[in-house]
Amino acid sequence: MKVTFSIHYVATHGETLHLVSCNDAKQWPMKCSPDNMWEVTITVKEPFAYRYCAKCGAAIRWEEGEAHNMAFFEGFNRLRFVDAWHELDESRLMNNWFENSKTRESAILPLTPKPGHAFIRVHAPGISQHQQLFVVGSSSALGYWDIDKARSMNCADFPYWTAVFPLHQGEKVEYKFVVKTDTGELVDWEAGENHILQGSLTAREATIVSDLVMKQKF
Repeated sequence: MKVTFSIHYVATHGETLHLVSCNDAKQWPMKCSPDNMWEVTITVKEPFAYRYCAKCGAAIRWEEGEAHNMAFFEGFNRLRFVDAWHELDESRLMNNWFENSKTRESAILPLTPKPGHAFIRVHAPGISQHQQLFVVGSSSALGYWDIDKARSMNCADFPYWTAVFPLHQGEKVEYKFVVKTDTGELVDWEAGENHILQGSLTAREATIVSDLVMKQKF
C-alpha cells in the first residue's frame, strides 16, 4: 500500500526532516513545500510505529513523547497520515482544563475513514458530560468559521473525539476545535494557531489526522 506521511514543521536554516521507523530504524528523507508541510510517500506492507527527526549537520532533534502509529484501514489502496510534531507541554493539555472528567455513557457507533474525506481524531478528556466538541474551519464542510455551522464530533471512543468530512483534491483547510454546552452555547475556542490540512491529489485517498491533542487557554 502507498502511504503518504505529512507534517507541518518550520525548519531552521539547513535543517531537514526525516521519517524514522521504530521497528527497524529505517529513515526516509522528506520534502518541504513553501508552506512548511513536509511529505514522503513510501510503500508499506504492515503497520508500524514511527517518529520524526530534524537533522542539521551532525545535530539531530527528535520528537518528545510517544511514537506515532500507522494503521491499516479496510477498502483503501492509498492512505495519507497528517501528523503533528510532538512537544511535551503538560501545562496546556486539555485534560487540565477541568478538575474532574466525567465518564460518558454513549451508544454512538465510532466513525471510520472514507475515501475522499478527512478523518480527524483528537484527545480531549476534559469535556464534561454536558458539553460537546465541534470542529469549525475554512471550508463549507466546516461551516466557514461560523460556529453555528460547526461540525459536531463523535465521542464513541471518549476521551478521543472524531469527525469525518469531505476534503477535495488539493484543497487547503484551516480548522480549530470549539467546546459548546449541550444547549449550543459557546464555552471556549481551542488555544494556539489554526490546524492546517491539505487535500491529497488522489480522489479516492483517505486523509487521517489521528494524534491531535486539544489545548486549553490560560
